[in-house]
Amino acid sequence: MKNYPIIKYFEQNLNGIDYVVGDIHGEFVQLVEGLRALKFNPKFDRVFSVGDLVDRGANSPAALKWLAQPWFHAVLGNHEEMLLESFENEKMMCLMLDNGGDWWLQADTQMQYEFQRALYKLPVVIEVETKKGAIGIVHADVPSRMSWKNFKFKLEANDKKVREIALWSRIRSTSMLSKPVDGITKVYCGHTVVNEPKIIKNVHFIDTGAYKKNGRLTILPINQ
Repeated sequence: MKNYPIIKYFEQNLNGIDYVVGDIHGEFVQLVEGLRALKFNPKFDRVFSVGDLVDRGANSPAALKWLAQPWFHAVLGNHEEMLLESFENEKMMCLMLDNGGDWWLQADTQMQYEFQRALYKLPVVIEVETKKGAIGIVHADVPSRMSWKNFKFKLEANDKKVREIALWSRIRSTSMLSKPVDGITKVYCGHTVVNEPKIIKNVHFIDTGAYKKNGRLTILPINQ
């Protein structure tokens, strides 16, 4: 397959509203309802996802339809990484199935191929320009005391430790690190479930547990 970019850049949206959405985990009905309430206009508005589109929730296969929309853009989440690695790693397949991935057992060969092709294209980082400065989106975290510029450099240099932190870390979200990420206006992350969106300096954690009984899907404007 083609090597797709690890970081994807988006110019400022001058005509509409950009939204960022927390971990969806198959709860696409909530996404539809949330965008309807916000009067989302697909002609001008865009949606950026912090990853974890699949597993645990009601309709993971629907992720393919959303990823095909020209206004919907997602970073790679750890659940997407588990799915991709499961094609060649039996232990990762078991880990995925243990973490809400049992829907995959019903996927036929064509769907498996389409998911592999779609998820392989997802970047680890998205950067969106806004009138207030650049906004970063990554699934889990940025390493402590690492600038945004250096973070991107390390990822593009295939630094495995930095990539692991980007997709799996909960250090900042659970330890209240006091240092902001230098070189970026805001960073939006998911991965760690919080009752309400949680802000630590300039890092925003917005996974509010859409798949949980008392959870919900958070959708926020980022360019207003």
